[in-house]
Amino acid sequence: MLERENLKYGLSEEDLYYKIIPKLNSAGRLGKPEIVFEFLSSVDKVSAEKKLSQIENLNQERQTLEEEILKTLNSQLNNDAKNSKFLFLTFENIPKGLLGLIANRFKNLYNLPTIVISQEDEIAYGSIRSPSEIDFLKILSQCKDLLIQFGGHKYALGFKINKNFISEFKARLKNLLEIGYVFSSPDLIYIDAETSLSELLYRENLFAFESFHPYGEKHLPPALLLKNFEVREIKILGDKHSKLILQKDDKELSAIFFNKLLEKEDINLIVGTPFINSFTGNLELKIEDVR
Repeated sequence: MLERENLKYGLSEEDLYYKIIPKLNSAGRLGKPEIVFEFLSSVDKVSAEKKLSQIENLNQERQTLEEEILKTLNSQLNNDAKNSKFLFLTFENIPKGLLGLIANRFKNLYNLPTIVISQEDEIAYGSIRSPSEIDFLKILSQCKDLLIQFGGHKYALGFKINKNFISEFKARLKNLLEIGYVFSSPDLIYIDAETSLSELLYRENLFAFESFHPYGEKHLPPALLLKNFEVREIKILGDKHSKLILQKDDKELSAIFFNKLLEKEDINLIVGTPFINSFTGNLELKIEDVR
């Protein structure tokens, strides 16, 4: 798997998060977790490669299905989300493993708690993703009489419910969320420091960023405001990501904006988090926003 992803020279949290974990999770999300077990317990390369190909096919299927659902919903939600306290989405018989992915995508897009439900006969399964300022576990605990079971933590939860109680569940959530929860603006980004391209590429800073790892919950990479650069080139990757080549004098830096298509227009400010590309060893920037 590392060889196919060109990660045999090093492995970062970014690599795990975007390239390795989604593949390993994809089979389970589509109801075939045994393929991952067979892959990880393979004792020879031939069988491992065969199972990995099956996993990659399932991951592609998962991505296609997820994008189709998101595209359909996004056009419907654009106006509704502006005046909502939360998003409540219901489907018929979609893979339960996709519910959390869909909920997380819309939570990030609209900065609203998102509940996604799939109905199967009399029973429905749901997944919830919530912004960090809301303890949704506390809210869901006040609905436990309507649920067959539930679990998770403050910002990511799952539940099972009889479909006859779904409308009552939605109404109760609406009441609970209107009692005083304040939502921060989705446009608000807290910046740790301002920098320039030449300053960012100091060798000493590269050593510093290397020593900050590993990142994770409660220890996130710094959000930097980058000024004083030119956008030399914008490349579109996979029809959905933008890779920018930033330049100032003889200095050059790659920056990537995931799930955002940018045009070569006047971009004067970039907020992003630095990371070391494990394949090249170079410092790059993961973009959070541009102006």
